[in-house]
Amino acid sequence: MPRAKWLTVVFGLAVFFPRAEAQRIEDLQGFTQPKETTLTAIRNNPDAFKNVWVTFDIQFGGLSTVYNPFFTRFVPTDYVGFAAWGTEQEIWKLEEFRKDFHFLFVDKRSSAALPLYKLKKYQRARVVGLVRNTFQGTAWIEITEIKPLPKSLDETTLFHMVRGETFLKEGKWKAARTQLLQASASPNAPGKVKGVIWSDLAQCYMKLGDFPQARKALAMARQVWPKSPQAAQLAKVLEEHPIQGMDNRVEVSSMKDWEKPLWQDLPQEDGSKSSKASRKKPQTKPVKVILPPGVTSPGKAAPHATPPSGR
Repeated sequence: MPRAKWLTVVFGLAVFFPRAEAQRIEDLQGFTQPKETTLTAIRNNPDAFKNVWVTFDIQFGGLSTVYNPFFTRFVPTDYVGFAAWGTEQEIWKLEEFRKDFHFLFVDKRSSAALPLYKLKKYQRARVVGLVRNTFQGTAWIEITEIKPLPKSLDETTLFHMVRGETFLKEGKWKAARTQLLQASASPNAPGKVKGVIWSDLAQCYMKLGDFPQARKALAMARQVWPKSPQAAQLAKVLEEHPIQGMDNRVEVSSMKDWEKPLWQDLPQEDGSKSSKASRKKPQTKPVKVILPPGVTSPGKAAPHATPPSGR
């Protein structure tokens, strides 16, 4: 390449890139670094983040189609939309699982499009974007960068966590323990998720009166997630009043009157006997039998009822 032409190209690039960078900074209102936040914080106060350059972590939910061509730029011909949860959301709880966010958009011509299409459901990623609009109390966010994170939930782990959470609410400690033990075997779960699993396991062991195993589970919870508030609370109960953590409910199975043993009829302390009426078997309702004409009882024909001779 001739020297003069090469110098012209270099000079042109040197002029172009500073201008492009200056324009980008102007679009971002002078910010040179995105503001680190959470998706929940943006959703709770969208107007405070309007036109703000942000970065936050998500759990991918899937592609979606949401647009309003009259108030936003995010039309399907130019942008692809997707849904996600913030990584701070405990999606193994039904109320959080239903709060996925559908107003995230990627320009199909941008470098973020390909990483978006490669994401798997529940995979975690760090995204960078700009809150372009706030319409009807909702932030519309253009995502310009997607970087997958090394640790993510998978569908199997989430399944066992959901079932474990359900059994915990129902007080079925053994069933919850079984599900949570299977969830704890996940090699790729994030630290906070493992901390929740081990804390819930500690609660199960404590309710069942297995305090040594409860202490081991709490140690694991603190190791993988040192800031776990649930682990700290359970540890305090386990150290100070472990008996209070046990499940002291008494299950009473009722017997039907006719199922009671014969000693119910033995003389009582006052010399009286239990009434046999209390041991009556369930009465069956009489069944009305409709007989055909000429039949007085089942299986017996009336004397005058003779079959036709056919003559």
